[in-house]
Amino acid sequence: MVIHRKILIIGAGVHAQVILDILSYDLNNEIIGFTDKDKRKHNSLINGIPVIGDDSVIPKLIKNNEINSIIIGLGYELIEKREILYNEINKLNIELINAIHPSAIIAKNVKLGKGIAIMAGSIINPNSDIQDNVVINTGAIIDHDNYIGKNCFIQVGAKLAGNVRISENSIIGLGANILEKVKIGRNSIIGAGSVVNRNIPDNVIFVGVPAKFLRKNIRITNERIN
Repeated sequence: MVIHRKILIIGAGVHAQVILDILSYDLNNEIIGFTDKDKRKHNSLINGIPVIGDDSVIPKLIKNNEINSIIIGLGYELIEKREILYNEINKLNIELINAIHPSAIIAKNVKLGKGIAIMAGSIINPNSDIQDNVVINTGAIIDHDNYIGKNCFIQVGAKLAGNVRISENSIIGLGANILEKVKIGRNSIIGAGSVVNRNIPDNVIFVGVPAKFLRKNIRITNERIN
């Protein structure tokens, strides 16, 4: 049975526009609109799609059956809010969908959670496990037997060798390389272009070749759907 999805994209920035492009390849997807906290964007159009309001409109849209699917379209700089939104939406009676570009190569036995975005040209090899609310950005390579925890960002052109484990809420920067069997702790950031050849603990930022400790990574989470 073909499902007609009436989709709301949370966020109206450039990341959300990439999500819109991916979803447009499936003719069964109808994009109802965007939400955004920036009131200046409200009632405007982005590629012909309206910005309906802020996140407070979501419960009403669900109640009125105006939407039946949601995806979070916030970029890595809002990773804390992505986590909060995911947890809040997960309590609502609505589907969190995946956006997968048709050019992405995903092995048949890869496990995919929900609320995932997989961008153009990315590759995910066999026996990998991609948890909920993860973004695999343009041209990223996830080799075999990888585990990507919830709410992680794998940035443009990053390369993860085999048997890598990325714990939840972590960011792998643009063009970074993670060597085989390395484990990255939760809420940690690997800087752009870095090469990681050893395990990285929780709550830290590592940069360089090879990657070295820069500083602690402190998160502040205080936003919710109204």
